[in-house]
Amino acid sequence: MGWARGMPIQPILAPICFFQAKEQNPMKADFSMGTAYREQQNMAEHVIDEHVEQVAKQLRAIADATTALIAYLDTDQRYTFVNSAYARWRGRSPEEFIGRRVPEITGESAYEQIRPHLESAMLGHTVTFETTIPFGEAGIRYLAASCVPDLDDHGRVSGVVITINDITKQKEAEADLRRKEKELRDFIENSNVALHWVGPDGNI
Repeated sequence: MGWARGMPIQPILAPICFFQAKEQNPMKADFSMGTAYREQQNMAEHVIDEHVEQVAKQLRAIADATTALIAYLDTDQRYTFVNSAYARWRGRSPEEFIGRRVPEITGESAYEQIRPHLESAMLGHTVTFETTIPFGEAGIRYLAASCVPDLDDHGRVSGVVITINDITKQKEAEADLRRKEKELRDFIENSNVALHWVGPDGNI
């Protein structure tokens, strides 16, 4: 078997060193073997920690790249993660959310509007809903949200993933369209001028 460049050499050499030392000093060899295994274990743990850190950075980059507001709550409804969009939406840094309960961030009034949905998600149900929340000087904001339970290997809820989209502009556009349609209907119904709809073929 060829030797792969960059492969750690300590795990390969440890057994060889052990058997060589065993012939010279059995007690010292046993101690050396234990030390070699501990070093190997520490090395493996270091590699795992680096991999976990790398994956965490990648997931953070993905979450921060989206315009959706994303948060994770534990079973006490405390924030353990928010993406950059969520933090900016609330005018805070992501670190300010960690460990704080939802009403501490949203305020009691807004929390009472979303509390039934959060409680349902904490029971294991996926919930989607739309709501309006007063947002200081920005006025009323229309939100489309989903709460998805995070289940462990035994099917127990360990937290809830929250995704929120601010649909205020969409709702305002829909309201504006309805207003214009109503104005057109009122104009037609109250106009003294005869109006006719002409089809593409020129027929009335």
